[in-house]
Amino acid sequence: MQKHPVQQFIIHTLVKQAITFEEQSYAFYVQAAEHVAMEPNKKLLLSLADEEQKHKQKLDQFLAGDYHEILEVHLLQEKLDLAIDSHSLHKQIDDTWSEKEIIELALMREKASYDFYYLLSQKTKIHSARQTFLYLAEQEQHHVQKLKSELAAIPPQ
Repeated sequence: MQKHPVQQFIIHTLVKQAITFEEQSYAFYVQAAEHVAMEPNKKLLLSLADEEQKHKQKLDQFLAGDYHEILEVHLLQEKLDLAIDSHSLHKQIDDTWSEKEIIELALMREKASYDFYYLLSQKTKIHSARQTFLYLAEQEQHHVQKLKSELAAIPPQ
């Protein structure tokens, strides 16, 4: 069944946005690692940067395929409510940020990524696509747990 051109555009845009999220997350984690002193936090942030690159590669592969046949997007019938505070996601880290603030922002970014991938997983009726997006959501959820653990380990100031 041929998809409507607007549906194809919406789907392409959603996956491209996911790729952009991954690129921004990679850059954020590399920058954040430069601003933390605690070695476990630095290692965690660099590890998350590496994982974000892997997620981007997976999405690039997805986009290279027949993506418009994978997601079901019903025009004008539903709203994609991502509840992402884009202002917070674009904050620039500088030397005034505490490690706690950096980890808290990382946690917020990972929660937003989880929500986004989970939503995409719910918009497909094709098992392999659903598995791809659920895998990415699960990976983001692991990041959330790692960041929560690190946040709990940061001594009070």
